[in-house]
Amino acid sequence: MFGSIGGFEMLVLMVIGLLVFGPRKLPEIGRTIGRAIVEFRKAGMELRNSIEREINLEDLKEAGRSVEREVDAGLKEVKERVIPRLPELEIDTDVDQGETAGPEGGDVGKKD
Repeated sequence: MFGSIGGFEMLVLMVIGLLVFGPRKLPEIGRTIGRAIVEFRKAGMELRNSIEREINLEDLKEAGRSVEREVDAGLKEVKERVIPRLPELEIDTDVDQGETAGPEGGDVGKKD
């Protein structure tokens, strides 16, 4: 904060403050200025954090939209390629009493 002010300049400012405000008011003014600086820093950090959260939220929303587009494209492809071919696929779903038919029509298991 005081990077460009040297030691001599600080001493001159303190002497001027002492002469203008007096020895009784100067500590109170210093505390008030210190509290104000702390509050400004807190407000600045809160603003910065809020902006960063908004940016991250927008990034997450964009990622969600991207995933949604990919899922929609995948569903469209399934509807166009797989669903029309389902009748071509011969899946044996016949189940005799106690027997389960496998892919080649053989018995997979029997109830005892």
